[in-house]
Amino acid sequence: MDSQGDLVRVLVVDDDAALREMLSRTLTHEGYVVLAVESAEAALSALPEWTFEAAFLDQGLPGMAGIVLGEYLRKNNPTMHIALMTGEEAKPLERHAKKLGVVFLKKPFDMNRVLDVVDAARRAAASRRLHKKETASEDFAPPFARYLADLAESYRLPHAPRRLEEALVEGIKRHLSELRHDRRYDERARVAALTGLLAAAALGIDLPELDGGKTLYEEYDELMAKRGKRTEFGE
Repeated sequence: MDSQGDLVRVLVVDDDAALREMLSRTLTHEGYVVLAVESAEAALSALPEWTFEAAFLDQGLPGMAGIVLGEYLRKNNPTMHIALMTGEEAKPLERHAKKLGVVFLKKPFDMNRVLDVVDAARRAAASRRLHKKETASEDFAPPFARYLADLAESYRLPHAPRRLEEALVEGIKRHLSELRHDRRYDERARVAALTGLLAAAALGIDLPELDGGKTLYEEYDELMAKRGKRTEFGE
């Protein structure tokens, strides 16, 4: 976690100064950035300035119970990894925490359990960064679906000869057929099908529907979704 983008920020909320210090020291030693505060109010006041990947909340906080703060954090940050720390023997509280996706840490707890929570947060954050990088790459397409209906007007091309229309439709269908079959699928067919569909939109060609009323645009997106590829035409 050397670069700024790789930092994992951890929120510790506990009115026990000794426990705050122990968690802060341990997590900082592991390379995490820690903000340790004594109350839910102090934590809430920090949220506009901080983004946290993980949070450790004491249940017996003054003013606001830890589980209530956990509910707020979960609602406003679904990806945050949250742990509730408590010395209570309360099965209903444990069940409620589990329902919220909050780790239940019964005091006294092993510090390895704390590290497990932040390590899971670190891995999840890294996965989100990778996904963001991939979708922001040069291979990530512009929003075709949003402007598809405007393409013909944007180009204002003369009416395409019928022979050209037929050849384009036949080519799109052929490439979509290739995409349906595992042994014939390749990225060339994917690019060719997408190019044909966009060309048809730019030329103002009304493409025929498939059996059941499905459009060729919908067929392309359905095939891509089945293969875990990017869809282009669905909003």
